[in-house]
Amino acid sequence: MASGGAIDELLRLRESGVIKNVSLGMNDPAYTMRMIRGKPRGTFDSIMLAGAWNLLDQDGFEVLLECQRRDIKVHVAGIFASGILVGGSTYKYDVASPEIIRRRELWSDLADTFGAPLPAVAIAFALLPAIVEKVAVGVKSAEEVHATVHWLESASRLNPQLWVEAKQRGLLSVNIPVNK
Repeated sequence: MASGGAIDELLRLRESGVIKNVSLGMNDPAYTMRMIRGKPRGTFDSIMLAGAWNLLDQDGFEVLLECQRRDIKVHVAGIFASGILVGGSTYKYDVASPEIIRRRELWSDLADTFGAPLPAVAIAFALLPAIVEKVAVGVKSAEEVHATVHWLESASRLNPQLWVEAKQRGLLSVNIPVNK
């Protein structure tokens, strides 16, 4: 990572009190990891990990672990996987493949087994890692705001046995910790 670039200027601004935090926001876990590891501990206060920590994509797992080691708070975006987990038909900016639709249906069946809306399960999953401080969701209407509030309330009451069952059904890697 070259010195004298934008990150170094942000650090200077933080040190002088002009800004409070230096953060990253990106949807590529490999690049995020490269940025984090390319700078000394304490450089970044938080990151926004977009589209790489949700029920269908856990590519950001190693980033979460690295952030935990470095005490970098994480904000997760894309928790509904481009909308496919809330009834949409796209995934990662394209029409969802049959495999993604199949996996969504498997998650939906599991959510039904536990009497929870699938979006509530998606919210609860995004918030499982202790290092995750916030999740970001996109809404287009007052109805979507109300639905999201309902899902958040449902997520807070989710039976933790759901995660054990998800691992047994092969929906989550056995390496992903599911105890908060």
